[in-house]
Amino acid sequence: AARLALARGRSHHRFSRDAEAVPLLLRATELAAELGPAGYETLVVGQVLLGYILPTVGRLDDARTVLEQVIATCGRAGDRWHLAAAHNNRVMLWTALGQRDPLIADLDQVRVIGRELGYARMEWFAHFNLAEALFWLGEDAAALDHAEAAITLDDRDLGEHARPRSRLLRARILAWRGDVAAA
Repeated sequence: AARLALARGRSHHRFSRDAEAVPLLLRATELAAELGPAGYETLVVGQVLLGYILPTVGRLDDARTVLEQVIATCGRAGDRWHLAAAHNNRVMLWTALGQRDPLIADLDQVRVIGRELGYARMEWFAHFNLAEALFWLGEDAAALDHAEAAITLDDRDLGEHARPRSRLLRARILAWRGDVAAA
């Protein structure tokens, strides 16, 4: 039942029906918590999703609580993978609250964990999201550094098969700075 509620909640989220996803994900996490260790993955995945979705439906205090819980749970379990996902998704809360420093700290945690795990895509996501966040905050020089780091990871890991997202972000930043030729 917990996994089914999680799957239904995730489906609603994927179809941009977040208000409908929330009660399903809350139910999934409640049921999973009752299962103890057998419900661990369902619990943390549901909480990570809720941490991203709750700010989008205006439930900032609930998002903060859920994210603190899942970060603590993952920390106790030594679960670096879901810990990184929770830090990444907490960026939505910091964005809604206009909190620059914790946003950057969380994305830096994602970058560090990605490097520790040897998972370049996680590290890429952190650099890409840092570049976007810093760009939004008007810190275009720092944003450009992270966009370049994302491009380096793309080139190293995916080569000619890399999607142009990192390069497009760099072009946006350069265009904003007035360097149209480089963009």
